[in-house]
Amino acid sequence: MIRPGRDRAAAAGRRGGTSARRASRTRILSGPSVPGWLVRLSPGLVLVAAGAVTLDWPQLVVGVVLAAVVTALPNHYLLGLAAAWTGLALMLGTPGGLGWQSASMLLLIHLLLVTGGLAAVTSWRTRVELALLASTGRRLVVVQAVAQLLGVAGAMLLGTAVPLWLAVAAVLALAAAGWVLLAGMRSESPPVRHG
Repeated sequence: MIRPGRDRAAAAGRRGGTSARRASRTRILSGPSVPGWLVRLSPGLVLVAAGAVTLDWPQLVVGVVLAAVVTALPNHYLLGLAAAWTGLALMLGTPGGLGWQSASMLLLIHLLLVTGGLAAVTSWRTRVELALLASTGRRLVVVQAVAQLLGVAGAMLLGTAVPLWLAVAAVLALAAAGWVLLAGMRSESPPVRHG
């Protein structure tokens, strides 16, 4: 009597069939890629950067601890907690108004959520194609440009002194977002048929 599992594979090997030890190897061709460990480390690096941007030692320590936890266990609940800490650090760290810290933290919160989402579904030993990262990066640029512009507009509406360089950077970011959107629409538009 042949039982499922090992006995069936052993019997196939005795009859001259394919053995479980000689499994065929499939090779999948892909484009340029980065190692999965780099994707897995990216949310932690973003959190350390967020702690450093606050220019406050206790916040940096919290950022490093959160980075270690999120890197070891990337899941959406921990990412939400880390994003909440980053937002709190943004509010507490910039009492003087909108400056480079606020713009940086806004970018870092978004980067944390994007890189954390990728890290949550990536194993340490896999490879991630650059095409996927480029597609994600284009969407990040568009959303970030709008977010930075809204941050500057909100600060101006509240009467906060906005540095000239930040207003110019917001306009440039919006122009970059428009360029990315137009390039994306152009590449996705169906071909025009004549005749």
